[in-house]
Amino acid sequence: MRFFVRDGLAMQINLHELFDGVNPSEKKILKNIQVGDSVSAVVLAARVREYLGVSLKTQFNWEDEDVALKAWRATLEESGLWVFKDAFHEDNYCGFCLHDERFPVIYVNNSMPKVRQIFTLFHELAHLIRGKGGIDMRQFAVPELTGPYRREEVFCNAFAGAMLVPHRGFPGNEHSPDNRRVKMLAKRYKVSREVILRRYLDKKLVSREEYESRVMRWNKEFARIQKQPQKPGGDYYATRRAYLGQKYLDIAFQRYHQQRISEYQLADYLGVKTKSLSAFQSYMLGG
Repeated sequence: MRFFVRDGLAMQINLHELFDGVNPSEKKILKNIQVGDSVSAVVLAARVREYLGVSLKTQFNWEDEDVALKAWRATLEESGLWVFKDAFHEDNYCGFCLHDERFPVIYVNNSMPKVRQIFTLFHELAHLIRGKGGIDMRQFAVPELTGPYRREEVFCNAFAGAMLVPHRGFPGNEHSPDNRRVKMLAKRYKVSREVILRRYLDKKLVSREEYESRVMRWNKEFARIQKQPQKPGGDYYATRRAYLGQKYLDIAFQRYHQQRISEYQLADYLGVKTKSLSAFQSYMLGG
């Protein structure tokens, strides 16, 4: 994780250099939405949702969680944030953020399920809006925190849940919904079953014991899946594209073709070897 945080700091330096210290986004959410510690997670989520301009209808119409992740990422990047991904190979950490007035960065663990990556985007956004950096840990790690650290993580989790599944209009009103109902709603909102069940808990329609029991069972299911042998290989250029994001790639290649940076600098910005640059660009044009 120290390595990835250092990588995130390096990416902030890259952004400052590529954009001459000026964030090009017309919308800048961290400047336009500033809150104190007294604002509730639910109120803040409503304000952010309105600012981003993504309706529930739009969210429901996304084909699946992969489409939803890409759409949410693009929406945040249009609002002055920079989102990068990598495979942490550490299941206890879902992502982190680095606060900066001009180039705030969110890093997401690409090893996690897409619905968890979506949740991480908004967990980290909550940290940034509150003027802080932070790390998103799996839910079971939060109770181990104490004092202000625990309060911060609880707030950011509550914000992400309210942002993705707003309290107003949530259709779940039955007590102790069965797993089929929870799964159906999770698919509609493109979130995890845990986020949906949490909304039932907030409405006092499931007990704390039932909530924790189901979440523990789902976590064990995830752990078993993670232990299964993974398919080898993969498309290297597609992976780098997903990790860096199209917006970052476009500006890096643009600066290179404007002869403002050398091919060695470009390779460094992209984290690839110089001999791979031509093939990488061909892939981008064809992909």
